[in-house]
This record gives sequence, C-alpha cells and structure tokens, in this order.
Amino acid sequence: MKCKKILITGSTGFIGSNLVMFLSKQNYSLYCLYRSHRGDSGNNMTYIQQDLNQPLVIDKLPHDVDCIIHLAANMSKTAKNSELFQTNTVGTLNLLEYGKTTGIKKFIFASTGGVYGYSTSPHKEESRINPVDFYGLSKYESELLVKHYSKHFSTTILRLFFPYGRGQTKNIIPLLVNRIKNNEPIIIYNDDNPKINPIYITDVLNAISNSLLLEGQDILNIAGNDTITIKELAKLISTHIKSEPIFKYVDDSSIVDLVGDNTKMRKILGITPITIEEGIKKYLMSV
Repeated sequence: MKCKKILITGSTGFIGSNLVMFLSKQNYSLYCLYRSHRGDSGNNMTYIQQDLNQPLVIDKLPHDVDCIIHLAANMSKTAKNSELFQTNTVGTLNLLEYGKTTGIKKFIFASTGGVYGYSTSPHKEESRINPVDFYGLSKYESELLVKHYSKHFSTTILRLFFPYGRGQTKNIIPLLVNRIKNNEPIIIYNDDNPKINPIYITDVLNAISNSLLLEGQDILNIAGNDTITIKELAKLISTHIKSEPIFKYVDDSSIVDLVGDNTKMRKILGITPITIEEGIKKYLMSV
C-alpha cells in the first residue's frame, strides 16, 4: 500500500512530534493537526489547527489524504468521563467519517495496552478486554469504531505499552525520574508490583511507519522485549542519575502486571525493540 499524503493528529504531542520529524525525512506529505500550539514548519509539512473536542472543520482539512494516523487523545487524570469520551471516542468517530468521505486507504489508531487491564500473564491481542480506567474504556470504544469502518479502508490498531523517550514529560518513566531526583517516595504495590514492558520511542516510530504498508485489518501490541518491575526500573534509573529511590509499599490486590506479548509486532512489523537498559540511557541523555 502506498500512502503519500498523511494526516497526523496529536502532531505536537510526545509521539506525534517525534513521528512528524521521523516521517518528514521520508517521501511523505504531512498534514499535522494540532489543538493549541503548532510545531516547527518544514517543506513537506502543513499544520492545521483542529480541536477534537469539537466537530471537525472540514473546510480546513485536505481532501486528498491517503492515510490518517490518529495519535491525539485526552489522557488527563483529572478530566471528566464526558470529556474523555468526547475527545477520545467521538473525536475518533469524526475522523473515521472524514476518512470515509475523503476516500482514504488507511487508518492507523494509537490505542493503549490499558484496554486489557491487569493480569499475571502477558496479554496477547486475543486476550480478554477489561480496561483499567475510563481512559482505557474510551480507547477501546474507539477501537470498536475503527473496526466498524474497516469495510471502507485498511485499519491498524496499535496497543501501546508505556512508550517513552526523547521529549516525554509525563507518564511513568518521567514520573520516576522526577521522584528520584526530588527524593519523593515511589509507590510499590504488593511488595514488587506491577511488572511492565516499556517500549522506546524509536521502536514506536518504526512500528507506525511499517504499519503504513499493511493491508487489511490488524491489532498489534507495541511493547518492549524486557519485562521489569517498577522497583527494578527505579533502581535502573537511579544508577544513571546518582540518586537512590525511596519506596513506599502499599497493599492493593487489584494491581498486578500490565505486560504485552509483542510476538505479532516482531513478526508482522519486523521490530526488534532495544533493551530497557539502552532505552533508559538514551532517554536520560536527552533530558
């Protein structure tokens, strides 16, 4: 499948800004949607302001798009459920309908490994769905919409497991770094839970780029090779920033592991993730 003109939502977010730089070096024309602040211009980039909380302003959008990469999402812990639903689910529906009307060939949707919920064993793409929170629920509802529109164009759903890397300021790894630096306690559940398998940003970018070539319908876990506990991860980070982590232990039997089986990713997309040790080192060199 050849996608030459790509519309990217969330183009100024952590993954989006890295993806724009990555794809701009290839032979693509990029339409970069942003909500409140735009990124740097380039010869093959067009920035378009759109708020996914609101209906799409179709007159401002291109009508010759081959592919949509939908990264934008409301991940706020303080947002109301109605706000999460409006941005994440209704926003996805509006984009799908726009893609159908425009005649796109491909829709790539960035979901989350959180749709599975916690488990003592790694999640396969066929595993039971049990979102950990309303954000995860809103993303799974969006997945169902993407599947519904798959009769109109090829679709790839990427369930991301703790992506991290250059430019990231939120989520688990930046949080651990800040807590270690500021001598703030890190909560560890049930002595040593949970285990996770984060994936570095360059592997995420390659996964998205390679997904552009897929035809048909796919759901893929995008996760690292290395499974690690939060305690082990904090200790790994501390070896690079020369500050010892402080742990606070809490009992909560509902929280166990959130690990994704990446077998399909490695086979279908040809991604061999870098090690967590290498990824953490790269990340800390960038902050």
